[in-house]
Amino acid sequence: MKLRWEFRLSLLSLLALLASGCGNSGRSAAPQSGPSVAASPAVKVSKDNPCSVLSPAEVGEILGLPSEMREIVDEATCHYHFKPAGGGRPEAASEETYIEVKIHWTGGRTAVLATRLAGKLLGGGSGGFEKLAGIGDEAWAAPYGAYLAFSKGDVGVEIDMRMLPGEKDKAIRLAKLIASRV
Repeated sequence: MKLRWEFRLSLLSLLALLASGCGNSGRSAAPQSGPSVAASPAVKVSKDNPCSVLSPAEVGEILGLPSEMREIVDEATCHYHFKPAGGGRPEAASEETYIEVKIHWTGGRTAVLATRLAGKLLGGGSGGFEKLAGIGDEAWAAPYGAYLAFSKGDVGVEIDMRMLPGEKDKAIRLAKLIASRV
């Protein structure tokens, strides 16, 4: 059963990536210029830095795991890395523990729609996704809180917590914090 969900979530991630790429077809490949969006006096969110929506300390506090670092993967993706349960550095990439946050500054509704359609394709009906209230304009969570997607205006956010399954409440807390800043 676990393998089936991992396959479904991997396929879901691929479909969401393809849909978000289609939604940005009119966008320039160069980084967007302009002022950063100020979420609060202490936090400055930048459209050029997907890691600017959360600090490692905030992620660590919410998840109860100290975050070693955050890494910009591409223009939309940030990884927040954690030490393995036994301590030390992971010896192989498969042992690495992280969560992934993707910020789609445009076409966010399309990313959320792709998530929902992929869930229906893979699981019929709602695909096991649960509609969540109180996060942006529309939010959906995969079973066990392994994946959460929401939109707020034209911004879409995906939180992939497959490395930390069963943390739905924590994924919701992360999503609410991000939604307050975008």
